[in-house]
Amino acid sequence: MKEVKGPLAEGLKWLGDKIRSLSGESGTSAILLGLADITAIRGETLADWFNTIYTPKGENLIKLFFLLETCGFSPVEIEKVKIEFKDLYKIIALDMYTIDSLSEKLSVSRDTVLRWAFGKIVPITDRRTGVLSLIQESHNELETLRAAYDEKLVSLGLKERKTGDTHPSIIPKDEHPASIEKLGRMIKEMLPLAKQVSSDQFTAEDRKLLRDLTREGHSNGVFELSNVLNLLCGERAHKEIGKKTS
Repeated sequence: MKEVKGPLAEGLKWLGDKIRSLSGESGTSAILLGLADITAIRGETLADWFNTIYTPKGENLIKLFFLLETCGFSPVEIEKVKIEFKDLYKIIALDMYTIDSLSEKLSVSRDTVLRWAFGKIVPITDRRTGVLSLIQESHNELETLRAAYDEKLVSLGLKERKTGDTHPSIIPKDEHPASIEKLGRMIKEMLPLAKQVSSDQFTAEDRKLLRDLTREGHSNGVFELSNVLNLLCGERAHKEIGKKTS
């Protein structure tokens, strides 16, 4: 699906029309309920936004921009957000941190956090270091949350699944032992090479190339594999991590 660009007002109409075209006037409530679950914003409030009755502010505006962007509409109002700080905006949109918690964690005002997130100003000196450190430590969880967010929008028909981005087919129970054996062999074969690539034998540019080669949209295969392997580390890990992604 080709991305559309324009101001927020056009994006609201675009998404509202898309929802109505998918479900008809009588079925929009089902999609709005789904979006309410994804965004943690009441369906009635979302309907008011899409009907341009009023425009949200603060965290909710960030969530709205992110929703539009993920569905395929690029709001011009956030074009100034620099790539290296874009994840701060996503961290807020995906409820990893609230504005208040970020304000406390980064020792700045709420207004400063919002201005950073909207790209109106950029953090400098020690503030820059703090923000980039937060982004780096949040990256894995952010990728997992982003993938779950995307998948829910796909299920509502508001986002197209990328080529190759499909769920694995269901494996019959009698084939489970063979599948486990196959996966075990693959992990054993991959592990020595993975250790070498992660060592000082290879450069940061080499590892970046690996991530780029496995990239699919906003995510990449290295992070996705890391998340899946975390689930396989033990049943306790499977249950705890599974709760965050369900």
